[in-house]
Amino acid sequence: MAYRVAFASSDGIVVNQHFGRTPQFQVYEIKSAEQVTFIEERSNTPSCQEFEHSIEALEKTIGIISDCKFVFVSRIGPGAYDELRRHGIEAYEMSREVQEILENLKRTNRK
Repeated sequence: MAYRVAFASSDGIVVNQHFGRTPQFQVYEIKSAEQVTFIEERSNTPSCQEFEHSIEALEKTIGIISDCKFVFVSRIGPGAYDELRRHGIEAYEMSREVQEILENLKRTNRK
């Protein structure tokens, strides 16, 4: 069964963006241990601006990645984490290379 994952990355190489501040997400689809496809880069309006948080912007950000099962970020606040879970998206904090994470997902067949 195929599933999609999103990465908060400024360069598409390393997960290095805070969930609430990232201007884009890179989305991949994992179909099998052998097949991973880059889908697209999706633009985002950050929901965290100058220490203020907008619920409307958070909901819009979640909508941008609503077809993803997982999102990988360098940091995420507890409110955004809980809201993602409420929408069925698991968030993981880590600063690693996107390809390393994809390889681990393929190897463990995480669905």
